Amino acid sequence: MKLEQSIRQSQRLLLSQTMQQSLKVLQMDGFSLREYLNDLSMSNPLVDVPASSDIDVSNFEPGTASTYDNLYDYLNMQVELRYSDKPLRKVVTALIQNLDHDGLLQVDEERFIAEQGINQVQFLDALTLLQSLDPPGVGGRTLQEVLVVQARMLPDCPPLVTEILTNHYWNFLHNDVHRILTTTDATVDEFLQAKAIIGGFTAHPGAGFGDEQTQYRIPDIKVRPNEGGYRVYLTKAGRPQLVFNTDEYDELRQRGDEQLQSYLGNLAEEYHSVKRILQRREDTIGLVAQYVVGVQWPYLNREQGFINELLLRDVASAVGASESTVSRALKDEYIDSPRGVLPMNSLLTRRSTSKEEHSADNELMHGIRTIVEGEDPQKPLSDQKIADALEKQGIKIARRTVAKYRGVMGIADKKMRKK
Repeated sequence: MKLEQSIRQSQRLLLSQTMQQSLKVLQMDGFSLREYLNDLSMSNPLVDVPASSDIDVSNFEPGTASTYDNLYDYLNMQVELRYSDKPLRKVVTALIQNLDHDGLLQVDEERFIAEQGINQVQFLDALTLLQSLDPPGVGGRTLQEVLVVQARMLPDCPPLVTEILTNHYWNFLHNDVHRILTTTDATVDEFLQAKAIIGGFTAHPGAGFGDEQTQYRIPDIKVRPNEGGYRVYLTKAGRPQLVFNTDEYDELRQRGDEQLQSYLGNLAEEYHSVKRILQRREDTIGLVAQYVVGVQWPYLNREQGFINELLLRDVASAVGASESTVSRALKDEYIDSPRGVLPMNSLLTRRSTSKEEHSADNELMHGIRTIVEGEDPQKPLSDQKIADALEKQGIKIARRTVAKYRGVMGIADKKMRKK
């Protein structure tokens, strides 16, 4: 009986790891992905990570399938791209300022409601929007809520996981399995699966962001003019490959040791699981890149000085994915284009309430980029000096607004631009 439970738990744990890995791998840049795969090859003797070649993704068809130095900039970027400029968005932005470095919300609800001049319904609506952002779990007010948010955002999460975290959290912490099974009518197997999934959640959703960590920008995507049009590629950095050592596997399979056969089966299943995850990542990034480039090619090819209107929602609809999936696919992704190496997120526009507002945003971003491109690399301009230069062009803007748009466009600060 104990042996049977142990085997089932191992199978369910593999399933939960697959779901977690799929979300984790999607938002990795090429450098982080290669490190992840190298670690895998160290633990799996049948897997190797060789060099790979570029791939043309121009013929991909839609299926059904950190640029930012800290958590706060990353969340504010998502708010700019996903939510319209209405009072509720301002409340979400205010909530972001009350997050600690782990992503937990530290706020006195009554005082916050009074300061913002809103009611409790509006507060809860804003909190729901905050908790729908990436990374999963951000905006939770307690550890329990952090875990519940992650469960709700996990694709195909078994209902028992949310049931345990919502209604049986105390029993779960004290490992009161009997009471949980009795009150939920769940089987032991279902409980073990739920427990494994919960064990894969994090108590610190914002811990992956650091203020002082040096980041190296290696483009995973490349676009070049081609026969009157363009071609989009995933670079070697963007698609590291896995190779399975079939010869060694076949040789070891000839031996009759039962434990060895089980071990080899686990290694092979791990390889195939990660291979499928990599393919999904490649397909998703390829589709998203192809669509974004199609809309922004005049800008990328220097035919016009501003980007066209393109919302995160539009990209998600075009490629048949959710906004959160597209957001993860674009996170920390750079594209090597005729205009230079740019963050993919800089090719999206924020929601606007009118064509005039959208035009003003484009004009402002074009102005900032032009000034930065023309500055002395040895003496880069501060945000205040950029604001002063814009004012001479008839665009009056505050220093902190320059900093906000610079962050949205993926332009580093003065210190990081100095060569």
